[in-house]
Amino acid sequence: MDLLLTPEMNFCSCGCEVRLIKNAVRAQKSGKNRFNYWVECLDDGCGNKGSAEGQSWKAILSWNTSETSDHSDNFELPFLSVIGLNQDEIAAKISELENMLNAKANKSYKSGRPLPQKDILNLRQN
Repeated sequence: MDLLLTPEMNFCSCGCEVRLIKNAVRAQKSGKNRFNYWVECLDDGCGNKGSAEGQSWKAILSWNTSETSDHSDNFELPFLSVIGLNQDEIAAKISELENMLNAKANKSYKSGRPLPQKDILNLRQN
């Protein structure tokens, strides 16, 4: 899903650039590596850091809407228009999109085939 949703990262509120951190964590039950992602300021003296998330795009969105992000009130999601929607409607639309993408990814994974290009193009048009 990270290939479909890769929003840009806002600068830190201190004015410095930020970076996306990918950290491997071993799952206790399966023993497989999972990844946590977060965004942090490049200035070591600043120390601003976003919350850890399971997907990179969620970590970026979390950072972009946090108090430590510059322009936290302005954020965009690729392929998703939220103009004129209230906060509850936006959350519902994002949840619906995430569920749809997870269902398509799971179906594609089980069949051994990649997600069809036409589904990606349909998603971009919505």
